[in-house]
Amino acid sequence: MTLGARAVTVLAAAALLAAGAAGCGSSQKKEARTVAPGAAATTSTASTSSTNARQSATRPGAVAPTTKSPNAGRPKDVAVMTSNFGHILNAPGGHALYVFTHDAPGHGSTCYGACAGKWPPFLVRQIPRARNAVQQHLLGMIRRKDGRLQVTYAGHPLYFYFAEKDPGEVLCQGVSEFGGTWYVVAPGGKPVQKT
Repeated sequence: MTLGARAVTVLAAAALLAAGAAGCGSSQKKEARTVAPGAAATTSTASTSSTNARQSATRPGAVAPTTKSPNAGRPKDVAVMTSNFGHILNAPGGHALYVFTHDAPGHGSTCYGACAGKWPPFLVRQIPRARNAVQQHLLGMIRRKDGRLQVTYAGHPLYFYFAEKDPGEVLCQGVSEFGGTWYVVAPGGKPVQKT
């Protein structure tokens, strides 16, 4: 094999590896739009909502809401956006939130190591604020093995997909990896099983 042919082979292999590592498939990208109950969609994630009392943590692995402290910062917002899969939860920046079927609701996360590298947990210092159609009483937190706090919704730990960089991207809906299936989440707390 000539030097030029080897270079082409190496470049082709690198491109295939990068494509396989970058995503689960074609982008289901759609403009991120948040939806307020009874109102037209808007592109702002700062829609108003009532502030419900914070949910007390009584589930195994769950933690009580933290009180504000000088270094706790402002709580992150969880909102709803429209997508090809209907209305789904999103975090700051318009990034879709996923649940993992290998996790049992109310029993903590099973996604660590390589799994958490590809599906980073939604980490916070305090319970996020619900915006528009998100239900504050369904938001909670669990403590991960490393002591960090992960957001839950209806008892399900929430995750991001590492390759989704732009607002509104949904690249891995319904994908089976790491012993379970990954789904975006509806405002009512159920996984959206449409693919």
